[in-house]
Amino acid sequence: DVLSNLRKLAVYCEEGLAACRIRLQQDPFQDAAAERTLYQIYHRCIEEFFTPKKDTWYEDSRAAYTGKNAICFHEPAPASLKNLMASLETEYQSMREELEYYATDYRMKMVQPRS
Repeated sequence: DVLSNLRKLAVYCEEGLAACRIRLQQDPFQDAAAERTLYQIYHRCIEEFFTPKKDTWYEDSRAAYTGKNAICFHEPAPASLKNLMASLETEYQSMREELEYYATDYRMKMVQPRS
């Protein structure tokens, strides 16, 4: 299940990268399409990293206070897998902080009634 989650995450990230490349090549640049793409990346990639659907690992919300890695496995995992997740965690956390704004902003735009 852990490898399946990682494979799904890799596919989502590759799709997100391809979508970003397409958006960046569009002329004129389409803000609405770019916002939708960032929203999808946030939910498909970032949230999947921290809370995978198969629930093979979880995010320890106290990690920021304890200085430990946030990703914890429900079942014992090999050190190589723990090291891999720890090496990815910092970048995913950084992306989450950057994309949270876009996800929230996009969600608010979708909820607002159109005039």
